[in-house]
Amino acid sequence: MLSKPRLTLVLRAICLFGLIGSAQAAGPMTGQVGLIVNLGSGNGTQGQGDFRVYFQGQPVICNGTPWAYVNTTDYNYQAIVSNILTARSNGLPITIYWVQTSVGCEISQVEW
Repeated sequence: MLSKPRLTLVLRAICLFGLIGSAQAAGPMTGQVGLIVNLGSGNGTQGQGDFRVYFQGQPVICNGTPWAYVNTTDYNYQAIVSNILTARSNGLPITIYWVQTSVGCEISQVEW
């Protein structure tokens, strides 16, 4: 059995890491794709939300931003963008999952 000081330290570490993990938790949002914005690296924003997706009506997705993004350097960039564009062109709703970053809501998964 752990001594009281060590037990307190372990419990504090669990709480701290639990709070950090939940602050970055991905969350789903479903809707029709509205506006799509592609940013080129010429404007100095490479890696700052290169391909941005807004839902119709522009609801807030996370952290006060109405858009989610994927960067050209992200794993599966082409597949994510392709799925979003295909769903949009067919008028189908999508569900996105994201991770909150310093830039905004980075798309980690797309379903439709």
